[in-house]
Amino acid sequence: MKILDFGLCKTTNEGTGEKTLTETGFLIGTVNYMSPEQSMGKHIDKQSDIYSFGCIIYEMITGEIPFKGETAAIVLLQHMKDPTPAFLDLSPRSKLPTQLQDLVLTATAKKKESRYQSFAELRKDLLEISRKNCRTSYLPVSHRNKIKSSRLSTKFVLISAGLFL
Repeated sequence: MKILDFGLCKTTNEGTGEKTLTETGFLIGTVNYMSPEQSMGKHIDKQSDIYSFGCIIYEMITGEIPFKGETAAIVLLQHMKDPTPAFLDLSPRSKLPTQLQDLVLTATAKKKESRYQSFAELRKDLLEISRKNCRTSYLPVSHRNKIKSSRLSTKFVLISAGLFL
């Protein structure tokens, strides 16, 4: 058995090598990170994982999930229909690099073809952003008060995301 992230489990029969994954048409996972295609019960693949990872980066940066609702159905509809909120709009005085927001918005594009086509491509851009932009205070004051060192937290977000990939 292999444990994959985003709440899914994939098993391999060691005798036959047959692999099984959640069936098309069934929703299994955490709705806060589900791609539009997964929210509709369609086939999921690496593009779905890229979307989910984009949601995680969004949450790491803002401290909030991109979509919220009173029910799981409302959140699923938002994943299917609503654009990912621009986090720089939430904190216009933030010194976060616009390239980081562009990366997250690309990763969470509604259409699979508009997303990063591979984690290698996403990782390359993330590391480039990290290389160019690791300065001391990107987070808004409200977030800096929650975390003792904004420099450490910003580097942590960029580096941990890069290492994950």
